[in-house]
Amino acid sequence: MPLKDLDVEKEAVLKAIDAIEKAGVMGIGQHGNFSALVPGGGAFLLIGGDMDSVRKDDFVLVDLEGNLIEGNMTAREAEIVHLHTVIYRNRPEAGAAVHVHST
Repeated sequence: MPLKDLDVEKEAVLKAIDAIEKAGVMGIGQHGNFSALVPGGGAFLLIGGDMDSVRKDDFVLVDLEGNLIEGNMTAREAEIVHLHTVIYRNRPEAGAAVHVHST
C-alpha cells in the first residue's frame, strides 16, 4: 500500500497533533509520537519526534510486527515502534495511539 494512498489518514493524524498542541498539553520541545491503524488493519502509520515541525512526508508505514513497509524510519521512531505494535496487537478496538510528555 503506497504512502500516497494514505493522505486522508495522515491528515487526520496531523489535525490531532495540531489540536493537542493548541490545547497546550505538550511539554517543552513539543515531542511526541502518534500512530493510526490503516483501514483494513495489518499496518499503521507512525510519526515521532518534534511535533511542531512534522509533515505528511515524515510518516512511516509499519506492519503489526514492527517491520518497516514504507518510508524512512528515524532512530526516534525505531525506539518507540514496539510501543505501538503492542497496542494494536493487544487492543484490536484501538484505531490510534498517542504518546506525549505533558507540561
